[in-house]
Amino acid sequence: MMLARTTTTTTSMLLRRSLVAAPATTAPVVARLFRTTAPAGDVFKDKEMGEENIYFRKEDELLMQKLLKKMKDKELQELIKLKALLKPHELPDDVLQAIVDWKHHD
Repeated sequence: MMLARTTTTTTSMLLRRSLVAAPATTAPVVARLFRTTAPAGDVFKDKEMGEENIYFRKEDELLMQKLLKKMKDKELQELIKLKALLKPHELPDDVLQAIVDWKHHD
């Protein structure tokens, strides 16, 4: 086991040194090699990143729901104001709703 760890450490050191000493054209290739030989600790990073993505996706969904509710409330308030403004003309509710929809979805 000690021999395997020493070999892995030696390989990592050689890859790092070659990355530093490599010309600009070969540096990306060496960097890719170094990433593929990463230790198993990256599994935990991937798990953390996945959990973080799930958390922020849920947060984004809640924010979008709040925004949608706010927009619907605003449309409802505009519909009430429009009814009050056009009350003397006695327009049907579906016409007033069509006006509000036209305003917001055009």
